[in-house]
Amino acid sequence: MKKQIISLSIAMMCSIVAFSQADTAWKTGGIFSVMFNQVSFTQWAAGGDDATSVNAMVSPFANYKKGKWSWENNGLFAYGVLKAGKQDFRKNDDRIDINSKLGYALNPKLNVAYLFNFRSQFANGYNFDKVVSRIDGKDFYDLTSRFMAARLIVGYTHDFSSNIKLQTRLDLFSNYLENPQNIDVLWDIILGIKINKYISATYTTQLIYDDNSLVPKEKDNVKYLGKGAQIKQALGVGFSYNF
Repeated sequence: MKKQIISLSIAMMCSIVAFSQADTAWKTGGIFSVMFNQVSFTQWAAGGDDATSVNAMVSPFANYKKGKWSWENNGLFAYGVLKAGKQDFRKNDDRIDINSKLGYALNPKLNVAYLFNFRSQFANGYNFDKVVSRIDGKDFYDLTSRFMAARLIVGYTHDFSSNIKLQTRLDLFSNYLENPQNIDVLWDIILGIKINKYISATYTTQLIYDDNSLVPKEKDNVKYLGKGAQIKQALGVGFSYNF
């Protein structure tokens, strides 16, 4: 049997190298890439589907450093589509990820930082295993996510001293497919205290508000389930030894 395989792979990559100038506190740069890939089969005994894909990615950064202040910013933006066999083009990568950290050095060993993170996507996401309708021979699939189906994460870390450390993280989530005005909240606070060489204590607090979760409530001696905040607190004292 005649066997033939035709394979084409094209990669285009362009890199922007970080640069800095003597008279500026900023350093900026990043990486940009576009990749094309195509594979086709003719009378191929092992089988396989023809495939074509296009993927693009840009990852910029902009960092500032002057005196006691620092500000680090970076992002990742990626999108790709894939066509396999007789299927239409479907996305195989879709990411928006932005990070920012603002820091201030209280002294050479103590730094305070504020963290920010934003994640989303460019295009709609679908469950291709579930067809919700078929019009003129074209399938319409179940929509699972959209642009700005976002999650915002803010973090903060502070060392009061070498023995006391505070960490907190706030996650906010909005479902843009259903009641986007209702924000789910997850807030964690951790306070660590090293009492002496062998004894340490940890205090943690967690607050959760989920728009889709019902919690036990009571009003006028009547118990029922309703929306509300969930709070958990814990205090731990333990033994620790470093060697």
